Amino acid sequence: MKRVSPERWLPEVAAVASGLLLSLAYPGKEEPAFAWFALVPFFAALSFVRPGRGFRIGWLSGMAFWCASIAWLWSLKDNGGPWALVILGHVSLSAYCALYFGLFGWLMAALPLTPSGRSGDGASPWPGLGRALLAAVAWTGLEWVRSTFLTGFAWNHLGTSQYRSLPLLQLASLGGVYAVSFLASFLNAALANVAVRLRDGWLRRPVPRRHLDLMVALLALMGAMFWGTRELRRETVPEGTELRVAGVQPDAPSVFERGEETMTDSLKRLSEQTGLMASLRPDLIVWPETVLPGEVPADLDAMFFAFEHARVAGAPVLAGAVEYRRGEGPSGRDLVANVSWLFEPDRVLRGRYRKQHLVPFGEYMPLDSVFPVLERLSPVGLSCTEGREPALMPIRRRDGDGTVCVSPLICFEDTVAPLASRAVRLGAEVLVNQSNDSWFEGSSEPLQHHAQAVFRAVETRTPLVRVSNAGISGIISANGRQSTDAPTAAFCETAKAGSGAERLTLYARFGDWLFSIPCAMATAVLAALLVRRRRRGDAATAPENVTGAQ
Repeated sequence: MKRVSPERWLPEVAAVASGLLLSLAYPGKEEPAFAWFALVPFFAALSFVRPGRGFRIGWLSGMAFWCASIAWLWSLKDNGGPWALVILGHVSLSAYCALYFGLFGWLMAALPLTPSGRSGDGASPWPGLGRALLAAVAWTGLEWVRSTFLTGFAWNHLGTSQYRSLPLLQLASLGGVYAVSFLASFLNAALANVAVRLRDGWLRRPVPRRHLDLMVALLALMGAMFWGTRELRRETVPEGTELRVAGVQPDAPSVFERGEETMTDSLKRLSEQTGLMASLRPDLIVWPETVLPGEVPADLDAMFFAFEHARVAGAPVLAGAVEYRRGEGPSGRDLVANVSWLFEPDRVLRGRYRKQHLVPFGEYMPLDSVFPVLERLSPVGLSCTEGREPALMPIRRRDGDGTVCVSPLICFEDTVAPLASRAVRLGAEVLVNQSNDSWFEGSSEPLQHHAQAVFRAVETRTPLVRVSNAGISGIISANGRQSTDAPTAAFCETAKAGSGAERLTLYARFGDWLFSIPCAMATAVLAALLVRRRRRGDAATAPENVTGAQ
């Protein structure tokens, strides 16, 4: 039996090790420092393989990372989800997201720039710097594509792992979470180049005397920390723009486990905790996503329940519920929408927001407009109708004559940066995320979900209030400070809101067009050039050309 040399499978081992190591940087394991070097083995291995193998080891690295980091999907099985669908969803989503690791692996393996310089040019440090920069551009560009293509999966960007690092977080006000991802991938690539050069030096091959790429990466990191620290010291919130918000987390069950008894218990907790928060005289009370039973506005009992609590508290209640209207949906179908309603103490519905970014297979079934029968596979039996625009809801402050404009985001919409940016550009002064993480109770998902939301506050310099059925509820300040990072039943805190166009950040003004989209475009151009180069190389080495040359 022929023995296989360890060098034959070493790149695969390095790639898988990188994926597993990177998964430890995110909430659940919470080792954010790993994000700065976890990818080094994978990046270094790409210097020694051909593009085809680069794609394969990249996909393996991605599978290791995604299978580990979104293992919280298995908690759906414990909360009543069909186990076959849970397994299919976990494997399919991991395999899809791993494709972007694979594309990155192909690009870097095909790149002619080497960590130690081009063959025959001595030991120049410039090709190593170019390779590290292109690696950061490609990684960032592919992250953006994954987050937007086919509605996207905007989860666990490389930069998200740094949600607790306040100085680094401030970069998000310039280029979103992608700016932090760029910096982390740049340092990983520079360290990988150093590792390759040390190997070459050990083999007595010419290497640069100075590690220019690592020096530039470290200077960039130091510059980002310095600038972020200075931003944290600046007072960016005008006086007098404060909104006292109470949030209630009733620990309502997921849709698979709802029954008459469990709903009665959760509504009882909701009522008791709302009464306690009302004694603290908030300007606004927030209830989680779809917490009201029945359909609003058709269900008068649900309407009365919310209005009565608003009247007793003397403050409006922002509550999540399902909206149902017969025959008013697309193509004459029934309209079902995930909605946030604003119930005023005077028994008037003064605001409504329909969720814009629906979750495929959870809130709608792809291709259901072509094959209506697919709707029956949805957890609620129907596909929801999406909203078209943000909702701006003025809230009058109890102790003053001014108002503060709030804008809701429902569930995973706080992972979709353009939605938050658009609301702020239109005038939102406080963002409110109403979520339902009870689907994944007992897992790391609520922690990871909270980490994504932190970036929406910093990107727009706008405080974000999070209220969930289960998981983490609290207020994230405009610079990313978190009032809590642990589950809580209820809270009443002050959100300091900014106002006016002068507070708009670069990211709020220009969104992804300023940084991540140019990275994606540069990646596409790079890929096209590399494909063209390989085709020319293949044509030059074709048998007929070789024969003609002879």
